[in-house]
Amino acid sequence: MATVPAPSAAIGPVGLRGLARAVRANERLLYGILGFVVFIIVWEAAADLGLYRRSLLSSPSLVWAAAVEDFGSGVIWPDLLASGLEFSRASCCSGSTRRRKPRSRPSSSSRPASASSPR
Repeated sequence: MATVPAPSAAIGPVGLRGLARAVRANERLLYGILGFVVFIIVWEAAADLGLYRRSLLSSPSLVWAAAVEDFGSGVIWPDLLASGLEFSRASCCSGSTRRRKPRSRPSSSSRPASASSPR
């Protein structure tokens, strides 16, 4: 029977310094997640308080419930396939296929003398 090592009892300064180092290393990610969570909470609170009409914008909880229902029943997959095909067709077939030649900037030696020196 394998034994599981006991977790370290000393979470003192070494553990806190390691946690602080991990937070600093992933600061942008943590702030991004925190901002997203705050945004969702404010959106849900605004919906619950009736600060906007629900006919214009739903609440996050209703959007989540509809997504779970649609993915669970499988009704969303043909729509996602059609959207993906349209997106791939538009992204690969739009615009010019011909490469443009980059413009070269005239060098200072090719400028007329009157243009390069002020009077």
